[in-house]
Amino acid sequence: MGRLVVLLLLLVLTTKNGEVSSAKAATTSAKASQRAQLYGIQSGAEKALRGLRFISTKTNGVDAWNEVQSCFDKLAKYGFLDRSDFALCIGMKDSKGFALEVFDALSRRRRLKRDKISRDELHEFWSQIADESFDSRLQVFFDMVDKNYDGRITEEEVKEIIMLSASANKLSRVNEQA
Repeated sequence: MGRLVVLLLLLVLTTKNGEVSSAKAATTSAKASQRAQLYGIQSGAEKALRGLRFISTKTNGVDAWNEVQSCFDKLAKYGFLDRSDFALCIGMKDSKGFALEVFDALSRRRRLKRDKISRDELHEFWSQIADESFDSRLQVFFDMVDKNYDGRITEEEVKEIIMLSASANKLSRVNEQA
């Protein structure tokens, strides 16, 4: 449900032409974080982004990364992990569509033009996915929504990610309403 709240937050930031600029969202999040630190509270946006968890954080980061590396070793071909195996490798086999969107977003950010990644690239992806900071989650979210990487998201892009997120979380009513 946290992902939906984040999406609704972004809708609030929408400009008249139906787009949200990443700079506007970053400024808003920075101000909210400063207020939260000043008053010792968390902003609603920060609470919402806490719900934007891509992977389980039940184990500590080192153990989780070791498990991902082990999966990489099993799934990699010639030292590269195919995009199609990414969800399984990072433990998101039940949310393959969502995991592929994460893969595509992180690839776009790094300007990768291929459908496979090396162990080092996987480690970079993993570091960003596992980072629980507000700014990191907001950046991954924006990258997932901003498919053409123009720094803005349209209403259609937001609707698409709402439906994907609802599907990944088995929220059929939200999916129907989006």
